[in-house]
Amino acid sequence: MLLNIFSDYGNSMPSFNFDGSAIAWIAFIMMIIGGLGLFLYGIELTGDSLKAIAGDRLKTFIEKSTNTPIKGILIGAIVTILLQSSSGTTALTVSLVRAGLLSFPQAVGIIMGANIGTTITPFMMSLKIEVFALWFVGIGALMIFFFKKVKVKQTGSMLLGFGLLFLGLWFMGNPLKEILSAYEEPVRILFSWLENWPIFGLLLGTLITALVQSSAATILILQTLLGAGSISMAGALPILLGCNIGTTVTALIASFGGGTEAKRTAFVHSLFNIMGSILFFILTIAGPGGNGPFTLLMEWVDSAWFGGTNKEMTLAFAHIFFNVLTTYSLTHSAI
Repeated sequence: MLLNIFSDYGNSMPSFNFDGSAIAWIAFIMMIIGGLGLFLYGIELTGDSLKAIAGDRLKTFIEKSTNTPIKGILIGAIVTILLQSSSGTTALTVSLVRAGLLSFPQAVGIIMGANIGTTITPFMMSLKIEVFALWFVGIGALMIFFFKKVKVKQTGSMLLGFGLLFLGLWFMGNPLKEILSAYEEPVRILFSWLENWPIFGLLLGTLITALVQSSAATILILQTLLGAGSISMAGALPILLGCNIGTTVTALIASFGGGTEAKRTAFVHSLFNIMGSILFFILTIAGPGGNGPFTLLMEWVDSAWFGGTNKEMTLAFAHIFFNVLTTYSLTHSAI
């Protein structure tokens, strides 16, 4: 009953109507840029607020709980889910290595776990959780302005950031769906070309993620395109794999000026994501008609599990499958 109420509320949220005019184009660009800004700021505010609440306990917890690869992976996944950013987790990990608080093996486990934790955001996107965004924003703002206790204010900031994160997703996704509908044929031609040249899809996912410093933002756009039918699963998967390469840029930047251990940590993170993405890229395209076993598996999941009606969720499962399997393979070989 409650979920139906929120679902109806979500369906009644104002929509963006694109008529092709200059004003509509300006509004579209403003909503995309503004939505991306809200999303990225929401991620940062959520992470900063959590770190403020936890204080030095977060670092101490990480330091003392990563003495085995499995523990490191679990900690990396949990911290990434809480911070809503694998880039934030990897940057924090590299900074701890630079400070001499984490060893190289401990850091590798955390980074592998971060790759699993980052799959939760696309999963939540596919659940249409953005309908709750304004509730989080409102409750968080009330906690900030009407309570004096520092911890309550910090918790309010965390809720506010979480709400802004998903509000940003809505601001980006809604106008994007309209523009895709208005220019359906040119968009179809563009992505048909990408499907014929999947290597460019891999590079596109890498470039966009590296620029916006968020694989989640790139995957949101990709889920929107897939859900609107503008791109097929075969065309979407190489871009998804590229996102996993682009997200390594943050760790590389964080390692600049650091010691050998910090640079090794960033290098292993990059190597891990690149090698895994290349392997799955081959599994995506190496098959009849350019459809490899990974593509065929995800198309089966889409049909058998969701009846072909929730491709966004299918892409989220593809992201989870890729990261969990590559992490398991590396951990198994390391152990």
